[in-house]
Amino acid sequence: MTPRIRGYMQANPGHEKVMTDLCSLGRMAEP
Repeated sequence: MTPRIRGYMQANPGHEKVMTDLCSLGRMAEP
């Protein structure tokens, strides 16, 4: 998890779906 995403989680608690989508996109972008 990148520092930017981690900071977003701390600043916006309760956005589990958004975080899940971001994590999914991050995994898809990795080789």
